[in-house]
Amino acid sequence: MIKNRTKRLIKDYIKIICLLFIFGSLLKICAYCIPNRLVIDNFVTSVSQMKAQGEYPVIVTDEFYYELNRFDNYSDMIILNEAITQESFPILEAVYGDYVSVLSEDETHSATDNLVGIVDGEIQSYWSYARQWSASVAIIRILLVFWNYNQIRVLSHSIMIILLLYVVARLYQEVDMKTAMSYGVAMVLTGADVSAYSTNLCMAFYIMNIGALLALKMNKDDDRHKVCLLVAGLTALFDMFSVPFVTVGIVVLMRCIDYKNNNRVIKKNIIRLMFDSIMWLMGYLGVWITKWLAASIILRKNFFLEAFNESMYQSQQYEVEWGPSTFIGYIGTAIKYTLYNVIPINLIKTSNKQGFILGVVLILMLSLLSFCIIKMNKNKEYRMRIISVLPCNLLMVLFPCLCCIVMRTHAYVHYWMWIRIWFVSIFAGLYIIFDVIMKQKEQENT
Repeated sequence: MIKNRTKRLIKDYIKIICLLFIFGSLLKICAYCIPNRLVIDNFVTSVSQMKAQGEYPVIVTDEFYYELNRFDNYSDMIILNEAITQESFPILEAVYGDYVSVLSEDETHSATDNLVGIVDGEIQSYWSYARQWSASVAIIRILLVFWNYNQIRVLSHSIMIILLLYVVARLYQEVDMKTAMSYGVAMVLTGADVSAYSTNLCMAFYIMNIGALLALKMNKDDDRHKVCLLVAGLTALFDMFSVPFVTVGIVVLMRCIDYKNNNRVIKKNIIRLMFDSIMWLMGYLGVWITKWLAASIILRKNFFLEAFNESMYQSQQYEVEWGPSTFIGYIGTAIKYTLYNVIPINLIKTSNKQGFILGVVLILMLSLLSFCIIKMNKNKEYRMRIISVLPCNLLMVLFPCLCCIVMRTHAYVHYWMWIRIWFVSIFAGLYIIFDVIMKQKEQENT
């Protein structure tokens, strides 16, 4: 039994990784087969728009909402740059070779200058981040045939809102209200709507929403690993390592589906949590490794060495002169900066009535805790239900802290991006609160 399941798991893993690799390759091939003359007009308009906006524009300049309103025009300029310049390379090099380590590049021009240089015919190519052929570049190139970047942003924002509302409605219908509420509120509090305006930030949220729909469709025990592999693999294809850990929320969603199906045995749920987490990690690494392998074989260059050096640099060696002086300093500051900019914490932080607000929050938390203790003492079934949820969800609440430990400097420098990884924590934490307040509806077997 175990041997057969292991064989099926390995077979599914290889199949999904290969299918995702083929999908990413075909998408980029199709995009780079589009001649530049079909996209150049919208590209030139997009460059003018971004030059006027600057590298990090914001929608609302009020302090409490500043960071979540920031557009990542800098990274989007790089995406635009690659979308237009890669056509000049042979197709295989364009598809598999757009990997250049930032460790060896001369950043003598700003992202804006490089785009303007392309329009003026002065610069023909541009350095890339150490991100192996992000497929989001292909999507932008295809969309540039029809719209400029501002129009693409409006389209993306509309699609994100509609998709999120649809996912929340489906979760309410097929799982329960507390899952739908936890998911939807977590998305809003971590800026999924504003992220839709930046290609570099929105992909993880799109994939998370698509993954939620897949989880509802493929929620049997034999399929759950496929969902985690697909979500992680798509993340590796489309996210430029900006907010990939948002999609770890699929692991939390799997727990919610288990709880709804009355699978509340603590040991079993912890095992499932570890299994789903491992599947996500294997899917994410599997697609990255496949891309490096393909690029190494096709272009006859050792991309694994560059990838390894870059990984070590980003996770262990990367520090900034204006950053903290200690390892712990980076971790603590990264957690503080990211957490402080999540709604509603940023509202409390910037209010001139902080003491009053914190007092109200403290009273509410103590009231909720008292309610739980009293009810758990009176009702054994309620006590077991709450206890069964806590271990797995509390582990996921702490997940962003683990991310900040592993990628401490990146999280510190780009904290305004990393705010969004608290989606996982808020989703898991809100579910605990709603599970405390709401009684789970009894399922009738007819």
